[in-house]
Amino acid sequence: MSSAVWRFLDAFRSRPQSTPIPLSNTYDERDNNQQINSPGLIRAFTISTAVSPCWFYLFNFDPIPAFSPKYIIYPHNYSLLFLFFAPWAGPQTFPAVLSRLLQAVLLWRLPLSSISASYTLWILIALSRTLVGFILSRGIGWAYPSLFRHYALYEMSSGFGPMLWAYLELTGGSDLSKARMTPKLRTYLLIALVVILCWLDNTPWTYAITIILTTSIHLAQIVWDSRRWQDISTSKPAVMSQFRHRLAGTIIALLIISAPYWAFPHFFPPIRNLIMPQSPFPPSPLLDIMILSFPRPNAAIILNKTISSYLHHIGYDTRLSLYTYSTDHPAFQEMQNEYQNHDVTFHINNETHPDSIDGHYLHLSEAFKWANDKGVERAEWIMLVEDDFPICGDEAGWEAFVRVMTILEDGRSFEEEDPKQLKRIPKRRGGFIGTGG
Repeated sequence: MSSAVWRFLDAFRSRPQSTPIPLSNTYDERDNNQQINSPGLIRAFTISTAVSPCWFYLFNFDPIPAFSPKYIIYPHNYSLLFLFFAPWAGPQTFPAVLSRLLQAVLLWRLPLSSISASYTLWILIALSRTLVGFILSRGIGWAYPSLFRHYALYEMSSGFGPMLWAYLELTGGSDLSKARMTPKLRTYLLIALVVILCWLDNTPWTYAITIILTTSIHLAQIVWDSRRWQDISTSKPAVMSQFRHRLAGTIIALLIISAPYWAFPHFFPPIRNLIMPQSPFPPSPLLDIMILSFPRPNAAIILNKTISSYLHHIGYDTRLSLYTYSTDHPAFQEMQNEYQNHDVTFHINNETHPDSIDGHYLHLSEAFKWANDKGVERAEWIMLVEDDFPICGDEAGWEAFVRVMTILEDGRSFEEEDPKQLKRIPKRRGGFIGTGG
């Protein structure tokens, strides 16, 4: 590792655990050395930046969006703004408001010069979260559904909590209390602080990544120090003791903050009573599940598995259709014969378009045209499904479809002149269900 990186790590080196500095003397000594105590006006302004977003919660107003790795993995025009300004985003819940007040207390305890270092740590935390979110979704999560973690990518992060805790952890946490504390007591206090912040903000992925990141920096320091014994006054057993101490603290903190998120779903499972919405314009169905198929190896086995996974969910408001643009598709014909006694529609498009470019765009547009020309049987929503995309997870998998349909129909508004008359066009025009739900 380059010397520049190690200089960065040295900037966050903890004070020797055996000689903590009392808070009553902290600011005087810092003023005489390298840090400057913030004046009262600047300190008040700094704290106000942490507390003022709480007003956004009271008035249901959020001018600054929180950060999520999705803004970097799926970028748009303002992605970097979400990353840089997320600490000033407003809290979304009342416990998060309490967390902001606690963060304001931490800002009061810390010198003004800690803000720049803390903000640098926030950038590292956000980028680390993005890496983990990518790995557990687009990286390997799509290929191994058991490793797919939805909230690793979509959890929203805001506030100063993660970066302030990271700064305290990397500087030894001596600013937390006026009383002298042993290293073990200081570790317990930091663990309690990160647990409280995490549970109040309800952002376990953010704080878990923060814990792992700070531990990695500590362990890198220990490894670096072990290479230059002549420059330090500690022995190798002492260094190994520090290594075990840091690792144990990290494991304990991660177990505690994750405990309720693991225990509640197991001991208090959610009540599953989801019902597919009714069609807003009967007798037309609500949903037409249209499976697009094309010849491929083992197509009959693949098609049969996909069709059978949807078959017992179709009914009066939900239809199942299979569509192909290929006139030479033996597996399609085989499935048509096998499911001829079921309420499944099969359609082979025999039309030719010599003036058009043959490909996916043409096939898809023709599929939509066929679905739109069904007259009274035309569904309000069309769900396109690849022929190798069966429902996974049995009822839990189908509930993902029901939730999406519920959200889409909830966006439908009423006419102002006649509250009983639904508008034909809802607020949302479509949804997407990826691998893992």
